[in-house]
Amino acid sequence: IVLSSVGVYSLLQSENKTMVELLTVEYEKMKPALDEQVEKIKESGNENSLEIEALLTDPKLFSEEVIRTVPSFFMISVFVMLWANMFMLLKSNRLMKNLGSVDFSEFDLLKFKMPERFIFVVIIGLVLALLGDKIGTWYPDIGMTILKVVGVFYFFQGIGIYLNFLDRFNVRGFIRSVLVVLTVMSASYM
Repeated sequence: IVLSSVGVYSLLQSENKTMVELLTVEYEKMKPALDEQVEKIKESGNENSLEIEALLTDPKLFSEEVIRTVPSFFMISVFVMLWANMFMLLKSNRLMKNLGSVDFSEFDLLKFKMPERFIFVVIIGLVLALLGDKIGTWYPDIGMTILKVVGVFYFFQGIGIYLNFLDRFNVRGFIRSVLVVLTVMSASYM
């Protein structure tokens, strides 16, 4: 995350532009494809089509929305990929050693627990998300980014609890796989 941030900062400095200006230039390059998408959205008759159409037709609004949302999705994806890779590495490590003695296993990763002092990070994120408009323009977005990133770690804790719950009731095989996949896919909506 730090390396990517330094890379973006270096790009902005070398181009001598702000992030909004750089995204607006990229928007102009993508304009034909975006106009095609706007036409498809108009034809679909979706109830959110006006909001999406406004976002795709206004370069400044598009740039601001990208700046608001991309950092949180980037950090979330990095942490989820690291967790999944660590899970697979620990699983393969245990299998390669023929179920022998290993220092850590994937079960240790499923017993992940957030330290209780992290509730203060959640409180700060909530305060910024709810009351940030009174402080400044970007503070609600910073608060939501904090909540989303910390929420990933609470999700890891929750998935361990959920898997223990399924173990407790001896839910195994295909049903367990379907339940876990449905839970993971619908977690962000819940």
